[in-house]
Amino acid sequence: GEARDVSQGALLTLDNDTGGILAMIGGRDYLDSMFNRTTQAQRQPGSSFKTFVYAAAFEDGFTPATVRIDQKRSIGGWEPENYTLRYRGPITVREALKLSINTVAAQVGAEIGPSRVVETAQRFGITSPLKAHLSLSLGSSEVNLMELTSAYSVFINEGLLRRPYMIERIETTSGEVLYTRTLKAGDRVYPLPYAEQMTSILQETLESGTAHGARLPG
Repeated sequence: GEARDVSQGALLTLDNDTGGILAMIGGRDYLDSMFNRTTQAQRQPGSSFKTFVYAAAFEDGFTPATVRIDQKRSIGGWEPENYTLRYRGPITVREALKLSINTVAAQVGAEIGPSRVVETAQRFGITSPLKAHLSLSLGSSEVNLMELTSAYSVFINEGLLRRPYMIERIETTSGEVLYTRTLKAGDRVYPLPYAEQMTSILQETLESGTAHGARLPG
């Protein structure tokens, strides 16, 4: 934390097959801070929200091979820039997501409309209030880690939303079962073909894109 001037952090791990919470870390020390940053901290998701922009775009006729121009431009008076201040010209949607290109995400979000992006994110399980502004495409509306992680699991679950849960079974000290959670198949919130396309691109993002640093061994 000190190397990055960060004093706190949070982590959430879900079982994609069930939605079960495998690990939840709400901060460095519960005695120092009881604030659970997994469920209570509302933060701007930034570029991680671009995924829902492209997910909505695929439903509106875009494909991974759709080309847009990576360049500086004004969109309704808003002038988004790339983090690197470099611009590549014509680029496919696949490459734009993999390389986290701000200008293309902003263009696509404006084309399909911020309200469409809000509707898609809410369908994926985002419950925090989302403002239908152009800047939403770059993650300007605050969400928490729980809902963001759960929403991402929709892609690997082939379009099914399995809502997170913590309690699987409750027993008395004598072994009497008081509660057993019913296993649920999940709700269809996104078409299978598009979910597979998105998963493929997100894998490339880890392998050779901006999420390369998040790769785990094996």
